[in-house]
Amino acid sequence: MPLRIALFVEGSGSSVPSKQEHGALARIWSEILPTALGCVSRPRIVPMSKRSLVALDRSNPPLTGTLPLDLLFMQELAKQPFDAAIVAWDLQPPWDPQAARCRWRETLDLYRLLGHSPTLADPWRARSQARYEALTARTTPATRTRPHQLKRGEIGVLCMEPMFEALLVDEPGIRAALGLKRSPADWPTAWKRTNVRDPDHSLLGPAIGAAKRSQTSGPILKRISGDMFTRKNEWDAYFLESLLANEATRARLLRRPLVRRLQEILP
Repeated sequence: MPLRIALFVEGSGSSVPSKQEHGALARIWSEILPTALGCVSRPRIVPMSKRSLVALDRSNPPLTGTLPLDLLFMQELAKQPFDAAIVAWDLQPPWDPQAARCRWRETLDLYRLLGHSPTLADPWRARSQARYEALTARTTPATRTRPHQLKRGEIGVLCMEPMFEALLVDEPGIRAALGLKRSPADWPTAWKRTNVRDPDHSLLGPAIGAAKRSQTSGPILKRISGDMFTRKNEWDAYFLESLLANEATRARLLRRPLVRRLQEILP
C-alpha cells in the first residue's frame, strides 16, 4: 500500500492562497510532477508560508498570525492522518531577494529545529533528529551512501534553489507556451544567466507582460488573466504542463536538480 504523504509546500507567499491558487498548487505537486516522474504517490498538499519556517525557531521574535511549522504539522496530522511528509520551500524569501542563502544550511537548520521541537510528536521528532545527526556526520554535503527515500514516520525536505520558478526557466519553451513564434518587444533577456535570484519577477512575469502587449500571443493570455503576482500558481502549473508536453523541453526540465531531488524522495 503506498505511503500517505502530506506535502507542506510554500506557494504564493501565503499560507491561505485563494481557491484557484490552491487548486493550481495542488495540481503541480500532486498531479503534474508525480505523473511526470512515474511516482505512485499522490501527496496531499498543505500550503504554507516561509514565515512558518522562520517561526519554527523560537529564538526569533514571534510572528503575528503565523503558525510555526511544527504546530501546523500536528494540526494537519490530526485533521487527516498521513504516514510521511515532505516540506518544500523556496531558498530565496520574497521579502529579501538579495539575501545570501545556503540550501545545505537551511536543510540542517530545519532538521535541527524539528528534532528539538517542543510540539512535534514522535516518531517525527526522533527521526528528524536522527536525520540531522546523519547529515552533520557527512564529510561534505555531497557525501552520501544513497539518496534519501521517504519512509513511514519521516519528514523529507526539498529546498528549491533559488525558488520553484527556476524549474521553468526555458526561453523557447516559455515563448511557445505563450503562443509566440518569436520574441516580442520588451522580451526579457537574462534567460541564460545562472545567478537570477527571482526568475518569477525578472523573467516569467516580464515574458507574460510582453506577450500581453504583443498582437500574436496565444489564447492562454485570456484564460489566465492575471500575472505572476496575482495568479502565480496558475501560471506555474500552465508553464510546467507546457514544458512537459514538448519532447525537447521535457528532457531539459527532468534534468533539473529540483526534479531529481523530488524523484529521489517520493516513493
